[in-house]
Amino acid sequence: MPVAYFVLPYDPYSNSAFDCTPTFWHGTTVAGFVAAETIEQGSQGNNGQLASVGFKTMLVGYNAWGGNYLQKAFHASTVMHANIITSSAGGWSNCPDATGWDQLVVKEILDNGTCIIMPAGNGVNGTHNFCQQVDPVNDCPFFPLSPYYDSRIIIVTGTDKNDKHNYFDANSNIDYTQSHYPMVDVCAPGHDLLGAGLTDCGNNNWPYYGSYGGTSFATPIVAGTAALILSVNPCLEPADIELILKSTTDPVVDEANYSGMLGSGRINAYNAVTLAQTYGTVPTINQNETWSDDKFINQIVSIESGATLTITGKIRFAENSKIIIKPGGVLIVNGGLLTNSKGCSNPLWEGIEVWGTSNQHQYTYSGNCYQGKLILMNGATIENAREAVVNRKYDDWNSMGGIIQADNANFINNHRAILFMPYSNFNPNNPSETRDDLSFINNCNFETNNNLIDGQFHSFITM
Repeated sequence: MPVAYFVLPYDPYSNSAFDCTPTFWHGTTVAGFVAAETIEQGSQGNNGQLASVGFKTMLVGYNAWGGNYLQKAFHASTVMHANIITSSAGGWSNCPDATGWDQLVVKEILDNGTCIIMPAGNGVNGTHNFCQQVDPVNDCPFFPLSPYYDSRIIIVTGTDKNDKHNYFDANSNIDYTQSHYPMVDVCAPGHDLLGAGLTDCGNNNWPYYGSYGGTSFATPIVAGTAALILSVNPCLEPADIELILKSTTDPVVDEANYSGMLGSGRINAYNAVTLAQTYGTVPTINQNETWSDDKFINQIVSIESGATLTITGKIRFAENSKIIIKPGGVLIVNGGLLTNSKGCSNPLWEGIEVWGTSNQHQYTYSGNCYQGKLILMNGATIENAREAVVNRKYDDWNSMGGIIQADNANFINNHRAILFMPYSNFNPNNPSETRDDLSFINNCNFETNNNLIDGQFHSFITM
C-alpha cells in the first residue's frame, strides 16, 4: 500500500527511480507525516491506517543524499511548481555561502510563491547546527534554506504530548530537548510519534509502524498544515502562510524557560485553516482610510460614495479580485504597488473599475458627485492585471464617466493598461455645452517584458 500520494515514482531532477533500501527509512516516515493515506469516513479497506495532517496532499519526492540540494529545491519550485518545500535530510551546509548566490536562489524560490519549511535541529544530543558568523551563542538553522537569507522561511522545533519543549528520557538518561534559538518560528509535535515505517522492501505486510522523534518529523506536520491552509486559500504567498501559522498557535507550557527561542507556540491546524478561510477579506470602504503596509486581498474591494481609500503600500490580489470605485468614491494610489499574488494558479488579477454615470457630468456640484475617481501618483504601479483600469462597470453601458488621473505612474505587464469607454463631459448648468474630460495621463510608463503572464498583450490604452 502506498504511504502517500506521490506525483511521480522517481526523482524529477535526476530522473532516478526510487529504490527499496531497507536502511533508508527516514524519507518514508517524513512523507507519512505530511500526507499518509487516510480512510474516508464510513468506507472500508486497508488504507487509512495512519493519521496524516495534509489529507490528500500530492508529493514530489527528491533523493536526499545525491547532492545538488539547492538545485533540487529550485527545480521543485520552478519546474514542478511545488507550493511547499520541506526537507528533513539533515545539514546541507553550516554557514552562509560567501558568494551570495545561494541567497539569490532562495529569494527567487520564495518570490515564486513557494513556501519553505525547515527543521530547527535536534539539540545538543542530536543533529544540530552552529555557525559563529550567524550567532556566536546559539544554534541556528542549516543552510542554504535558512531565514538568515530570507525571513519568510519557517523554522520548526518540537514539543511533547504535554506541550512541553523540554524532553528528558529517563530510561537512557539523555536530554533529547530539540534545538531552540531566536530564528525558530513555531513548534509542532516532535517526540514519541506514531509514523510510517519501512515494510523491509515488501517482506512485511503494510501497515508497518514505528515510534519516532525529532524535528525531522515535527517539520512535515507543519508542512502538511500549510498544505491544508492552501487548500482553502490557494493564492497565499509564503509570508501569508507564515503569518497564519504563527498567529494561530497554542502556548508551550515551559516557554518561559526558553524565552524568545520557540517562536509563537505550538501550531494549531484547526485554528490555522479557520483563519485561512477568511484571510484576505476586508470590510466595504465606507469611510476614509489608508493602506500603508503589505496586504493580501482575496475579494472584490468596494469603495463607496463619500469614502477615500489611499494606498501607499504593496497590495497583492488573488485571482478574481478587483477594486470597484463607486460613483462618489475615490481611490488614491500614492507610490503604492498593486500587483498579483504569486500563489494563484491563474495569477492575473482583475484590476480597477472606476464606475460612473453616463448621463451625468464629472464635477462635484451642489454636493453631488456622480463619478468614481482614481488618482495614481508618485510612482504608483499597477501590474499583472487583466484590465488594469477601466472607466465603467463591467457590462453596464450606463456606467461610463469614471475619472482616471495618472501622473508619474507605471503600468507593467497588464493585458491591457487602460480602457476608456465612450463618454462626453458637459457643463452642469448647460448640458448641451461639452467640456473636456477630467481624466488625464501624464509622464506615465507603459511596459511589457518577458514576465508578461500568458504572453497575451492587448494594448496599453484603448479609447
